[in-house]
Amino acid sequence: MKKILFMFVILSFIAVPFLSFAQTAKEMQQAKSWLGQWKRNFASPTYGLTLFRGSLDVSGNLPNRPEDKDHPMTAMDLRIFRGVNVSKRGGFYTGVETGVLFLAPFKEFTFYEPNLNQNVGLDYHGGLVFLMAKYGLRLDIGISLIGVSLGAELGMGGTLFAGGFDFYTGNKNNPTVEEGFGSERATMGLILDSAAEAAIRLGKNFRLVGK
Repeated sequence: MKKILFMFVILSFIAVPFLSFAQTAKEMQQAKSWLGQWKRNFASPTYGLTLFRGSLDVSGNLPNRPEDKDHPMTAMDLRIFRGVNVSKRGGFYTGVETGVLFLAPFKEFTFYEPNLNQNVGLDYHGGLVFLMAKYGLRLDIGISLIGVSLGAELGMGGTLFAGGFDFYTGNKNNPTVEEGFGSERATMGLILDSAAEAAIRLGKNFRLVGK
């Protein structure tokens, strides 16, 4: 029952932008005479690299507590956004975004821990797929050839996640201790995605965005 209610809430929320698309299509026919070259409907693929910092606590039951180890962690991000510009020159927009974010360890997280008298390592893997209804506001400055833009956006929806973390001591291929947590099976969840953005716009169809 909880899963059915969960999916109903997600689908109801995501249906809002699709209803706005239908209304917008009708309005576009009525406003075609003055819209000119303005593109109200748009689709936007986004490719990115996500950086975040992980912290590893290896204290256990050791009498001398070692310091937590911080490590920069990386993920790859691919999103496709289908939306509607509500006002000219960007401005307020709404739509639906789907994508995948998967953990991509470019460098193995290993260090020597003197309290354990051996090497410690952490391996992470997995990722999530998501579907969100998204709303945003963007201000474009410049000409059609080049310009800058500032904005903010908010998205909400559902996710499926699989993956986890493996902790080991000693040699990775023959570890002294090996522990893992996570799930190889996909689990459902909620996602709230908010961001402020700044972008350099090159032409009508390309932006280099920082969020």
